[in-house]
Parts: sequence; C-alpha cells; structure tokens
Amino acid sequence: MEVILLKDVPKIGSRGDIKKIADGYARNYLFPKNLAAKVTEALKADFIKQTKSAEKSKLQLKNDEERIIAQIKKSDLLFEEKASDAGRLFKGINEEEIVKKVKEVHKLTLDANSIKLEKPIKEVGKHTVPVTINNKQYSLLISIKQK
Repeated sequence: MEVILLKDVPKIGSRGDIKKIADGYARNYLFPKNLAAKVTEALKADFIKQTKSAEKSKLQLKNDEERIIAQIKKSDLLFEEKASDAGRLFKGINEEEIVKKVKEVHKLTLDANSIKLEKPIKEVGKHTVPVTINNKQYSLLISIKQK
C-alpha cells in the first residue's frame, strides 16, 4: 500500500515522503497513530502546496535573519544617559532597553533573551554586548554618552 507520511517515522522516512508499506503495518500502526495517510491525488497536491509554502516561509525567515545580523554587525547604538561626574550612570542599561533601542533605531525586533549581560551597564563609554541569533554569537557595539 502506498502511504504519505504525516510525521517523521524512524526507519521508514520523513514527513511528506511517499512509501510503499505493508497493508497490515499501515492499518494497524501508522493510520491509528496518525503517522501516515493513504495516498490520493488531492493529498499529494496538498502536501506539495504545504511544502512549497514552508520552504518560502523558511527562506523569508532566513532573509530576515541575515538582515538583522548585517544591521547588528554594522550598528553602533548611542545612548545618552544621566551620569555622575565620574562617568557612572544613575540608571543601568539592561537587555530590554537595548532591545527597545535596536527596534527604535534599526526597526528590527530582537528577543531580549538573545542578549546576555552579566549585569546592567553602568559606565559611560563604549561597550560590546554579545547577541545570540540561532546559536551563533555576534557583537553589538553600544556607546553611552553623558547627558
């Protein structure tokens, strides 16, 4: 019997694969667990359409990610904050404020969890902040001036 796999099945194939399977295995195991469906022309067409849509959205996501990374690499965020004469900020700059500034300046949305600071920045000057996007580490340059 020809079936189309609805989910990845170990030792059989990946989601969307069309496989010839023993009738009993398909009826007694794959169909009850919604792991596969009997191949029909409509189902084939639907899976092809879904696959193309998924590939298109994956490509769009990759393009957005590359744009974000390019912006981060070339950007230098400037903060103007109140500070003491010694250059110590009265209020520290944390991850959420950096995310807001990136959104304001570059119109990019970053997740606050992608930025990891050991502690809030409390000094005037230039700082390098690590940003993680898809398990890859990048550096964001931040300049802080006294107001």
